[in-house]
Amino acid sequence: DGSSVTVTDHMLHFTEEGFFDITATVDGTSISDMVSVLVDSYGPTIDITNPERGTFTTELADSVTGTITDAWSAIASASVNGTDIAVGEDGSFSQPITYAHGTNLVETIAADENGITSTDRRAVLAGQFLPRGQSLEDAVVARINPSTIDALEVFAEDMIAGYDISSL
Repeated sequence: DGSSVTVTDHMLHFTEEGFFDITATVDGTSISDMVSVLVDSYGPTIDITNPERGTFTTELADSVTGTITDAWSAIASASVNGTDIAVGEDGSFSQPITYAHGTNLVETIAADENGITSTDRRAVLAGQFLPRGQSLEDAVVARINPSTIDALEVFAEDMIAGYDISSL
């Protein structure tokens, strides 16, 4: 219908994605040719249903689940934290994952048949932790953010400044 493309000189500019039939003709002749073109500039859509972003869990084993779809191209590959995963015909997948104690990054990457990739990254805090407000004897309790890390660095430097490490 022409609303998805503008023509400037000899250039076509597409404003939408999809399949387009382009016919070229030579004025004043019966010479013409048609070609079908796929305009696909986005990678697959990754929709993770588990774990949610910023999840806290006491479990160290779970599954990453969700769907990976692409409106115009087939899914060529997908992985969770570098492990290839199988994606069903409906785009669904489920991949077991083991968390380390602490903060874990879950990275899901998908590529379509044209090599265009998409990435979803989320963090999961896993493990058994003390309830807020409780403390341990002989422990340092700190909120971890950049200024806390700087303070811990100064604290550690001050603690070891008086020691002759080679004599230890």
